Amino acid sequence: MTRFSSARDLLEEVASRYRALDSYADSGFVQELDRPKSSPMSFVTTFRRPADFKFRFSSPHPYRPRRYLISHSQVGLDAGNPYYWSQHYNSPAELEQEESLLMAVAGATGVSRGSAFTIWSLLFREEGDDLFSTLARPRFRKFACVDGVRCHRVAAIHRGFRRIDIYIGVDDLLLRGWVMRTGRFPQAEMRTNIKVGVEFGISCFSAANAATASAN
Repeated sequence: MTRFSSARDLLEEVASRYRALDSYADSGFVQELDRPKSSPMSFVTTFRRPADFKFRFSSPHPYRPRRYLISHSQVGLDAGNPYYWSQHYNSPAELEQEESLLMAVAGATGVSRGSAFTIWSLLFREEGDDLFSTLARPRFRKFACVDGVRCHRVAAIHRGFRRIDIYIGVDDLLLRGWVMRTGRFPQAEMRTNIKVGVEFGISCFSAANAATASAN
């Protein structure tokens, strides 16, 4: 049983929860379901309201013999200043100052396989304009367990008439992941090691530290 009268009510409550968070951190991955042997793209999120944000993601080279080469990217806010940092394999790193975090996330959405947009839309978008607002016909399905966490499972229709299953922690109402099995790019995006109320160091969100993080 669930205390929510509908799946839409649950999604609205989750969106409100993210907008009220003072700080947040997670890690996770995106896996292409039509290429099960491909390497997943990994990511890490750190966030502190009102103006500190970092979303870092990494992918190995798609050609198997060259998978030791890793592409790193990072979008964020450093003391309120939006930026996009990237280093593709062995190429020199580039740091671009962006007009807004929206522009930085837009530039990262494709290469992050949508994961940058997922967390940005939950943490920063205004009411009625988040990840869940575009979903049609959300319905409850059987509870599921994700990374040891009991989750609500909501089935809905995403843009382009693609079915999506969304997993939300029963106790904390935080997004644990989603799976899209139809469409041109079936994939799963999963979030683990989720923490709220986190204390971050002063330098955690610095764009200047992006290259140092890649070396570690």
